[in-house]
Amino acid sequence: MKKMILSLLAAVMLFSSCTEEDIGPNTPRTDAPANMVGNWMYGSFNMIDFWKYDGTYAGKGFQLSVVFTFTPKGEYEYYFASEANNYGCTTQAFTYHKGTVEFHNNNSFTIYPHKGNYRGFYNCSPDRNFNRDAQDDELKVQTYYYTFETDEFGKEYMVVRFNEGDAQGSYFKPVTW
Repeated sequence: MKKMILSLLAAVMLFSSCTEEDIGPNTPRTDAPANMVGNWMYGSFNMIDFWKYDGTYAGKGFQLSVVFTFTPKGEYEYYFASEANNYGCTTQAFTYHKGTVEFHNNNSFTIYPHKGNYRGFYNCSPDRNFNRDAQDDELKVQTYYYTFETDEFGKEYMVVRFNEGDAQGSYFKPVTW
């Protein structure tokens, strides 16, 4: 599943590069700090596998991945992919948006989404599947706070928080594809 999510994210990135025409010349943006440029992924997966009573594999219990991609010229892309499996009924969600980003001196960044897409897949209720563009009121400006932390193995993570004073954050690792 992890390979599938990464492949999906890579395919979307390949076919969806930001241009000034897509985003607009007057959208707020700043150049990205050098240590922020690239792909940053938060991800988890459940080690529990589900098997049906007839012995067939039903899938992983839960998977989640979030990616920020920052370009040197202040553009960003955001991906959210999740999958939940309840004894053979699979729910998948994928969110994508892109726009510009403004980096601030207080270790925060503000995203200005310009366009996006939402997809949902339900194998047990296919009549509820959807694939649609984001509506303007769903593309919200949002500020995140970040720090960098290094683990005991020397690997550096970008730690993202929704509020400046939050004790807990989400650990994003640099990735390439």
